[in-house]
Amino acid sequence: MFPKLQENNKVRKELKKFDEAIKQIKNIHVKNSAANLLQELKNEYQIIDESFSGTNGPVSPGVARESAIKSMDLRSKLSKLLKRR
Repeated sequence: MFPKLQENNKVRKELKKFDEAIKQIKNIHVKNSAANLLQELKNEYQIIDESFSGTNGPVSPGVARESAIKSMDLRSKLSKLLKRR
């Protein structure tokens, strides 16, 4: 129905950039926090994709909107965390 967010080139590049930056973190606590944020971000992208796929019933833009807001917050937190490392 709609193109998947996780198949978008910008999203893929950003996720790859975050993943590579996390791999270079030496502090285990910061690394774990960043990895958890990245996983949460991927989960929100999955929720957005599923909410517009129509396979789980009707399209639910409210769920997608909520996940989009959460994903923006997670992206911001992850960017700040990786800049401080």
